[in-house]
Amino acid sequence: HSNIDASYAERVIFIKDGRLYHEIYRGEESQLVFQQRITDSLALVNGGSVNI
Repeated sequence: HSNIDASYAERVIFIKDGRLYHEIYRGEESQLVFQQRITDSLALVNGGSVNI
């Protein structure tokens, strides 16, 4: 799935190895700020590199 598409949602959940790993809420953030938070979270989930 695309981090750009996900940035339009109110909540994004990250699943790793079949388990809930992390979730973030958009709140009052702009779509661009939330997109960056999603990208940063993907880097965390992927061990420091974003491979989408």
